[in-house]
Amino acid sequence: MHTWIATVPVEANAVSGATAGIGSFLVAGTVVAIATVTAACPSGPITRTDSEAEEATSAGATGDTSRACDEL
Repeated sequence: MHTWIATVPVEANAVSGATAGIGSFLVAGTVVAIATVTAACPSGPITRTDSEAEEATSAGATGDTSRACDEL
């Protein structure tokens, strides 16, 4: 009987720790899933910059990249 008094709180603590671990794993997985969906559908300034760069390079435009920006 006395062993139950000691083991039940320890087991309850272990179960709650495992439950918290699963919960944090699920939260992390959800965040990764949201980030994946967001990255798969790019938008905003990066998309505009990429499309402008693609247009510039496909049109045959060349720039002088031999000098640093502060020398131009």
